[in-house]
Amino acid sequence: MIEKYKFFSSLILRTPAYSLEEYKSKTCKELLKKDDFLTALFLSSNVFHAELQKKINNPDRLSEDEWRTLKKYWNRGAHRSTPFGLFSAFSSVKWTSGILQCPVVSEKIDSSIQLSYWLQMAIGKSLTQTSKPAHLTYYPNCTLLKSGNEIRYIRPLADFAEGSCIYSLVNNPAHPHLLSIIEYCKTGRTLIEISNWILNNFPVQNKDAADAIVEKLINQQLLNSGIEPNITGMNFLERVIDELSTHEISANQAIGCISQLLKEVKTMPVDNSDLLQKWFPRSNRFSRMLQRVKICFTL
Repeated sequence: MIEKYKFFSSLILRTPAYSLEEYKSKTCKELLKKDDFLTALFLSSNVFHAELQKKINNPDRLSEDEWRTLKKYWNRGAHRSTPFGLFSAFSSVKWTSGILQCPVVSEKIDSSIQLSYWLQMAIGKSLTQTSKPAHLTYYPNCTLLKSGNEIRYIRPLADFAEGSCIYSLVNNPAHPHLLSIIEYCKTGRTLIEISNWILNNFPVQNKDAADAIVEKLINQQLLNSGIEPNITGMNFLERVIDELSTHEISANQAIGCISQLLKEVKTMPVDNSDLLQKWFPRSNRFSRMLQRVKICFTL
């Protein structure tokens, strides 16, 4: 049986970030005035970016090795489409029966920069470390996959001291009770709803035993709250604010604090290394912001 497929009108291609036309027309000195290139460079090597910032107003001070490194990054951004920070891109094209012209239009570059995953985890942790907010909704880990008699999922572990995140693939037995809880939580459930459902559907002794099961599922990251980090979809900080605002939680100061952070990130000058450094590992300012959120988030 032949199945019929319906294609979208547009096709998404992975492409270099810069067109060959721009590559041919730009000199290396002009790159030092190109904000999107400097941002991509910072994300790839903040050490090299910092060295350039010292000489950016006097490019003649750059050594031969530094010019050579700069050219290598420029070549990378114009000739290769494999993932490499902001030196690669996605471009949208229309289906055609003819020869496809180069889809890269440098004048229409729209960069998307998010906080590091471990920083997102730090925000979520700071909002839930004192006690699990009873009104937040919880969902199954979005990476859950059933394979035979096992369920597999990815569990991230953040190292806040080092500013990094380690990912591990976890296998658990696909117990019918566990699968039932996962199915029940697919639409998002509060802690109280999950605990009561377990109490009413499984042979547990009391409410404390049901709460302990929920706590274990959360600690193992089989269930994640609505303020856990996400890779795709809505901007993480915007989603956190929406999640907190949806429920009757007295977290106005926390929401305001995160809103201010989001505003600063959106309006951040991309060529200012001092401001960019604020959002990367070992940021004292970010630690202070987290402490503020922790203090003012109360139920």
